[in-house]
Amino acid sequence: MIDIVIPVFNEGDNIKNLLDEMLEKIHTKFSVIIIYDSADDNTLPVINQLKSYYPFEIFLEKNLYGSGFGNAFQTAVQVAKGSYWVMV
Repeated sequence: MIDIVIPVFNEGDNIKNLLDEMLEKIHTKFSVIIIYDSADDNTLPVINQLKSYYPFEIFLEKNLYGSGFGNAFQTAVQVAKGSYWVMV
């Protein structure tokens, strides 16, 4: 199992395209972990609407260490549980 970690900041307009492309091109079992900085991120309502649409699991995780990519990376180390994980 691969965990694909996606740090986001207001990606509501783009996230569906990314998830669609992942569904089309990744041919192994995977899950998606969305790491967000704050509850008002416009990505969250989109993900909540789409979660049941995809055959892979999508998890929402609040950035544990504060905003920014570096802190999202640290959060990924803490929350990713797959045998392998990659951050996109």
